[in-house]
Amino acid sequence: MNENITKDNDFLDPAPAFHALIEGVREGAAIVALDRTILTCNRRLAQMLRLECEQVMGRSLLTFLSTGDQPRFEELLRSFPEEFQRLQVKLNGNNTFPLPVELAIKALAVNGVRVFSVLVTDLSRRRRAEEQFAFQAHLLANVSDAILAMDEQYRITYWNAAAERLYGYTAEEVVGRPAIDVIGLQLGKAERADVRRQLVETGRLQNQLIHHRRDGTPILVESTTVALYAPEGRLIGYVSAGRDITEQKRAGAALRESEERYRRMVETATEGIWIIDAENKTTFINPRGAEIFGYTPDEMLGRSSLEFMVPEDVPLGKARLEDRRRGQGGRHDYRMRRKDGSICWIHSRSRPILDDEGRYQGALAMFSDITERKRAEDEIARLNAELEQRVADRTTKLENEIAERKQAEIALRKRETTLAQAGQMAHLGAWDIEFSSQDDVNANPLTWSDEVYRIFGYAPGTVPVTNGLFFARVHPEDRQPIKDAIAHAIATQQPYSIEHRIVRPDGVERIVQEYAEVFFDERGQPARIVGAVQDITERKQIEQQIEQLNRDLERQAAELQSANTELESFSYSASHDLRTPLASMDSLLRVLLDDYGAELPEGGLRVVRLLQENTSGMYRLIEDLLAFAQSAQQPLKIQTINMTEMARQVFQGLAGVQPDRQVDFRISELPSAQADPALLKQVWVNLLSNAAKFTRGRAVARIEVGQIVEDPRNEMEGNNLTYYVRDNGAGFDMAEAENLFGVFRRLHSEEEFEGTGVGLAIVQRIIVRHGGRVWAEAQVDKGATFYFTLPE
Repeated sequence: MNENITKDNDFLDPAPAFHALIEGVREGAAIVALDRTILTCNRRLAQMLRLECEQVMGRSLLTFLSTGDQPRFEELLRSFPEEFQRLQVKLNGNNTFPLPVELAIKALAVNGVRVFSVLVTDLSRRRRAEEQFAFQAHLLANVSDAILAMDEQYRITYWNAAAERLYGYTAEEVVGRPAIDVIGLQLGKAERADVRRQLVETGRLQNQLIHHRRDGTPILVESTTVALYAPEGRLIGYVSAGRDITEQKRAGAALRESEERYRRMVETATEGIWIIDAENKTTFINPRGAEIFGYTPDEMLGRSSLEFMVPEDVPLGKARLEDRRRGQGGRHDYRMRRKDGSICWIHSRSRPILDDEGRYQGALAMFSDITERKRAEDEIARLNAELEQRVADRTTKLENEIAERKQAEIALRKRETTLAQAGQMAHLGAWDIEFSSQDDVNANPLTWSDEVYRIFGYAPGTVPVTNGLFFARVHPEDRQPIKDAIAHAIATQQPYSIEHRIVRPDGVERIVQEYAEVFFDERGQPARIVGAVQDITERKQIEQQIEQLNRDLERQAAELQSANTELESFSYSASHDLRTPLASMDSLLRVLLDDYGAELPEGGLRVVRLLQENTSGMYRLIEDLLAFAQSAQQPLKIQTINMTEMARQVFQGLAGVQPDRQVDFRISELPSAQADPALLKQVWVNLLSNAAKFTRGRAVARIEVGQIVEDPRNEMEGNNLTYYVRDNGAGFDMAEAENLFGVFRRLHSEEEFEGTGVGLAIVQRIIVRHGGRVWAEAQVDKGATFYFTLPE
């Protein structure tokens, strides 16, 4: 009879019916008694709480709610809702952080027993998705490129803030309008059809076309348009990103025009231009200079300037080269031998080329062919001698003629000097001042070339120039140094060079460099100054940037040296101070098991084995950290590596450790690489051992090693080789991929897969040291692919 009563009571027990009711629910579910006790729950709810079902059932649901959520929960239950009522709360189980969920609660009766049905929905993924959507919307709204989306009829459906700034329309004004009309794209029917055909056939279009702003201003826009398709393949619209490149194009055209103008000036110069390096080798000579000697410019490149002098003038040439090395300029006449063996005379004006630290880098010379003038001078001397002997009564007249001839020569030198100074460098302005008045220096006439006008902020020929105007434009703090330089040049009869600031009429401050030489009359008085001026503002700015970069580099080098010293100290400490006691502890534990294992209770044996496991784990962690530190310190020994053979040998070594596993290992023929064999072998060991570890749960593990021939990620990386290791293992969530290569970063618990969290960090450090990069792609429970590149 007692047995029958027991069976009847089991029949009345509602728990099996409750469990059958909720077990098939995809979300978390529970049946809760009137006293809030959880009568039964499904596995999904237990997973949310990180517990087993047996640990959940029999406890009050209130114990899993935060104190702040309990009053609202109680109020809802007291109303005995006949339809599902929803409430958002946070559950506290065995998880690290409270889990945000939504409870759907409804009162019902099962087998005559009144209970509550509770459905639990995890809100954490929904919130992450909402945050991701908000971030992407913020990103689109704040990018610098104009972005617009269109439907399949090219009507605008999205228009970001950058598009508003570029075209002058607000989003409200353009949404729903045809994009071509809004951006003012003036295309004929055939051109429009061609654009649409390209989008339909390739799904992508890149071009540079003239658009128009709202006010009608034309702009050159570089844009990329792609077609958007629904998952089933249906075209749903287009998205386009564009940027204004109008000024960029104008700047490029201006630069090419400037370079072409300089090239024409040099190539068409009427004088020779000759540049040598510090070893006296010819690095440049213009066509006119080579023509004077009967050569082509290519025939003279790389040859010493002394090779072209007649032997008698070589000592003079060497002496003048020593003057240039001491930083002195000068002018001299030389006899040169042409390619056909004939001799010609040149008049050369040269100056040294120094670097920023004053070191000699070579010399620049401007020279002209004075052979005919030399012949004329010789002939004149001969005729003068004859005339003096034959016509004594015409002495006075001849002296007047000679004086006139000298004036003509002075005028000729003036023109030659002005042309030489203006042509020493591209875009140099030339100026000339005559000392017609010693009393009022500012009244002396000053001549500017067109380039000087522009440097000083004037249109050529728009203002009368005097010495007073020049000093008015010079920065007040730099006026006295210029006057001192001129005074020193007059006193020493040497050319001068000075850097100073000028202030243009619009207030803009520039930095210029002046080169000048003083000419004297027969009485030794200064007659005129001929000079050149160059705007070096941009060069000065670059020099300042270089100085700052050098300071930053020195600081970073010091920091790197300090870090390396600390790393070496840590490596020694880890290898000596940590590994030695761990080895001793491991030995003591083995002795304890060997000598006293039979006497220890089961609980004691578990403790000892746990200590052994933790000791081994700590030892492996130290070894990995040492490998991580050493991977950045040891010098690279680059060799040619057979990547196919190395990967195969590493896998065979790993397969020998677990011979019972079924592994489908496939390897393609890989290109050889230039790398350090020891370090690269560690890369293969870490990647392949990871693949073997994370495929452990597969009946047949698939591991594939191969190479990507053309990878779009490498477009900006030059000629790189891309290798990969692919598996069908546990995979991971790509949302956490950024943590993958950090030290101690693990995407799986140690209970699931053992490891120290250092292996992938070692891989990244080794690959980066070789000039490559590493990344991964994966899906949860669908495997992972790890890629790395090496320079070809």
